[in-house]
Amino acid sequence: MTIDPKGIYRCLLNLVSNSIDACDNDGIVKLRTDIFPQDNLLTISVSDNGCGISKENIEKLFEVFFSTKGSKGTGLGLSVTHKIITEHGGEIKVTSEPGEDTEFQINLPLNRAGY
Repeated sequence: MTIDPKGIYRCLLNLVSNSIDACDNDGIVKLRTDIFPQDNLLTISVSDNGCGISKENIEKLFEVFFSTKGSKGTGLGLSVTHKIITEHGGEIKVTSEPGEDTEFQINLPLNRAGY
């Protein structure tokens, strides 16, 4: 099975867009990639210095139709992102607290065709 470039692009677009939305005018959004051959792992991280996410909301982030954006969000972006990453044999994690930086980390296995 090969990687779906459009799917991974969609995931990154969702994460970067959410990070931008979470920041004010002085916000910083970072995208980082790392390869760990010894662990057979490709890691992609998207982080920001925005408003942070409560523990209660972190538990719901990947649920369909869950959104903290009110009428500006559909609640589909992170659930679709989660689905695409798991279909690639990977996982997505989030680290955040209210008022603190937020980081989404995607871990994908390296032993797949296309990497």
